[in-house]
Amino acid sequence: MKLFYVIYPTYEDVTIADSSNLIAIARCVAVLVFALLMFGEIKDDRRLKFYFYCNLGAIALYVFCSFLPSVSRAAYYLSITHILFIPALIGRIKSDKIRTAIKILVIVGGIGYFTVFLLYKASSDGLRILPYQTFLFHDMVS
Repeated sequence: MKLFYVIYPTYEDVTIADSSNLIAIARCVAVLVFALLMFGEIKDDRRLKFYFYCNLGAIALYVFCSFLPSVSRAAYYLSITHILFIPALIGRIKSDKIRTAIKILVIVGGIGYFTVFLLYKASSDGLRILPYQTFLFHDMVS
């Protein structure tokens, strides 16, 4: 934290809560395990390697820098590449049966992930899906 305050002195008087997100860490680790199982497909594809390293960066930031809110946001931005990485990995699976089974598991996992979000997080006061305020989300002056 001392190093952080040297770089960002404006945060010195601000209380920074731990923003670790165990579900996000678990998701990134699951993607890492899946990617390692498919490593033969990744090692020669520049795009897949980029997604792989984004996921590794997200894990590192979520685990070691969760006490810094701006860094946690950077981890989120790195992990958003899962939207492209997971389908690209699934598309590389040779067996139709295994590919279909993995697709079903990913879809069920995504629905479960969203359900957990709706049940435990979405009802919180002040939670906004987008962290930014724009004219789109406020009443217009009449």
